[in-house]
Amino acid sequence: MRQEFTMDFHFDHSPEVIWPLMIDSPRSNEATGFPRHEATQTPRPDGSVERIARGKFGPFPSEWEEFPWEWVEQHKMRNIRRFRKGIFDNITALFELAPEGDGCHMHAEFSMESSNLFGTLFLLFGGGTNLARKVETFIAANVSNVPDNGPLPAALAGDKVSPAVRSRLTQLVAEIEGGTYGHNLARLLAEFIATGSDVDMNRIRPLELAQKWDAEPRKTIELCLEAVRVGILGMRWDLICPRCRGGEGALPDLAALPEGIHCPSCNIDYQRDFSANVELSFHPAPAIRPINRDENFCLMSPAHTPHVLLQKILEPGEKAQVDIDIAPGAYDLRTLEPGGVVTVDYEGGGFPEVIAGESDMRADEKAKSGIVALRNDSNKRLTLLIERREWLDNIVTADKVTTLQAFRDLCGNQVLRAGDDAAIEHIVLMFSDLRGSTALYNRIGDGPAYHLVREHFAFLVGEVREHNGAIIKTIGDAVMAAFGEPADAVRAMLSIQSHIATFNASQEKEELVIKLGGHAGRTIAVNLNGRLDYFGVTVNLAARLQQESAGGDVVLSQSLADDPAVDALLEGMQFETGAAQMKGFDEPVAYTRLRSPA
Repeated sequence: MRQEFTMDFHFDHSPEVIWPLMIDSPRSNEATGFPRHEATQTPRPDGSVERIARGKFGPFPSEWEEFPWEWVEQHKMRNIRRFRKGIFDNITALFELAPEGDGCHMHAEFSMESSNLFGTLFLLFGGGTNLARKVETFIAANVSNVPDNGPLPAALAGDKVSPAVRSRLTQLVAEIEGGTYGHNLARLLAEFIATGSDVDMNRIRPLELAQKWDAEPRKTIELCLEAVRVGILGMRWDLICPRCRGGEGALPDLAALPEGIHCPSCNIDYQRDFSANVELSFHPAPAIRPINRDENFCLMSPAHTPHVLLQKILEPGEKAQVDIDIAPGAYDLRTLEPGGVVTVDYEGGGFPEVIAGESDMRADEKAKSGIVALRNDSNKRLTLLIERREWLDNIVTADKVTTLQAFRDLCGNQVLRAGDDAAIEHIVLMFSDLRGSTALYNRIGDGPAYHLVREHFAFLVGEVREHNGAIIKTIGDAVMAAFGEPADAVRAMLSIQSHIATFNASQEKEELVIKLGGHAGRTIAVNLNGRLDYFGVTVNLAARLQQESAGGDVVLSQSLADDPAVDALLEGMQFETGAAQMKGFDEPVAYTRLRSPA
């Protein structure tokens, strides 16, 4: 027996706004009662992957093949599940979006076909109709919260934790807010943990929470790190696959991260890159809300791969034309199956025809604007896709989080294993020192001088933390600090020189004069005496630039000063440029010297 259901909606929002909600099949499946399932991904001899899911529809064990979804961004998506075991033969879903007036129209179609008497009875007694109504309720409730990120849809609302855990969360929220890293956000986190969907709990990304709460990213990251300390959250490190953007690893310790890993979904091996694909995310602590991360609500949804604009299955020799407007930019053309990749720098107008061969990809003659032509020249079924080349912008990468003071304070045991090192593509390093410190010790004595130096360290920690950086280590009277962004580093250095007079006045003792230097570039992260540290030319040059400082000024490498974000900061400031021969460098090093504005 086969049943079909259709539904139509009009929304006062554009397709661009509705699309992320429409493709959110993991949450819609959870809300509508589609079973949780475990998936087995097995490579085939040709390199493609067979994906078999197993779950229960009520009391009936089911097994089905997860076929790739097909979609055209902001237009349509389609999926079919073919069952090998259970009460169904197949379940299909189709969603389409089209502009309509000032908003858009959504058309949805579902079909369910039974495979035995139990499946037929399920449909006859309204099981399919009930599922369709739940889908309709979920869509209507979800869209009603756009664009203000309001409460969860009714189908997902309500506590997912016990009253005892609720009480425990209240206590832990008070503990967090009584410390440094609460930022009046702990209550929001506790509510999210207590009521959020299971899908949301699998991978909690601080930058997504910051966007949802309209909060500062650094403060949200600090909150999550503090929540790990008190026992609300656990942390995990993943290596993000460069193709599907899925995470592999799920390891609690940085030291356990391998240098490379295998993605079973894409059937490829790839290497660790701290600056791009090593992600820190979070999940509820098991004592607060246990989550089985091996179970899914949907494996191949476009919600998991938002960088993919178009995905289309073509039979051998098949051609297709797809209506889609693609913005100028860099795109990769490839297949879901193993094969070649072609990069296209698209400047507008007609988009090149996408052609898949037996083991290669080609970009051929351009079609007319608004159309993408696809062709499968191989002798096997292939899934062709077009994806944006930019990396994920909503993840906390290892290179960035390790330059936050909260990470250093709260996660000091999170280091690379001894003997391991990791390349950091770009980091900004600052060195400081006190001018005349030897004379200071002679003048006021070792004890008072040591106390004053420690106070000055605390001052530097506050300034560096406030500007999204971290103190890496102290070296005598000097400090080494790291930042993820050039502008943050320069703001911190200017703020230090601007506020040192206030610090000196508060001590009512000696006036300290600070020398500062900074440089940005590549480096390597290492485990040095149980602490995450950095080594390389960038480190050495930053230290040498600090030695060029006269005190009360900031000396930047010319390459750091020329960074667009830094250049904008320096507009209107007095500065001088120069070059100096520095120890360990064959050629004179160009620099910019500046002072904090009065």
